[in-house]
Amino acid sequence: MTDLMEMSQKATDQIIDEDLDRLFENLGKSMRVMSLAPETAGQFEVNLNTNVETLGPLDGLRDFGRSYFTKVEAQIHHLICSADDEHDRDKLAEAFGLGREAVAAALAGLLVSSLGIAPLIAVALAPIVIKIFFESAQQAMCEQWEIRLKAMKV
Repeated sequence: MTDLMEMSQKATDQIIDEDLDRLFENLGKSMRVMSLAPETAGQFEVNLNTNVETLGPLDGLRDFGRSYFTKVEAQIHHLICSADDEHDRDKLAEAFGLGREAVAAALAGLLVSSLGIAPLIAVALAPIVIKIFFESAQQAMCEQWEIRLKAMKV
């Protein structure tokens, strides 16, 4: 496990099970905290629950996080799906055998090392990507499996 992956593992593990709205809210909080205290940008973990009222309305933070995700989503897709850097994709593929928590940690590390995203933001982005990917991949797999099973009954 790489240093970046190890450093991001604890932070991503704490939020990986949250629903998407909470993950977007967490991303918005992370971005707001970083704007108020730039020294937190290089940290993988910051307690985002202290002084929440100073960050602004939670709906606004959620929308802020969702908006930022929309802006960087294509870059993240390129990082994960492009053939440009097989080494990065190999690191991510290795983590798949270890579960979604390991994939989130590996992705957070890659967001930092390959895209230059601040660690505080990377650990908030990675679980969103994993949540969207795993849920849609599972749904697609189940749909295809159901089609196969129906075809076998013919």
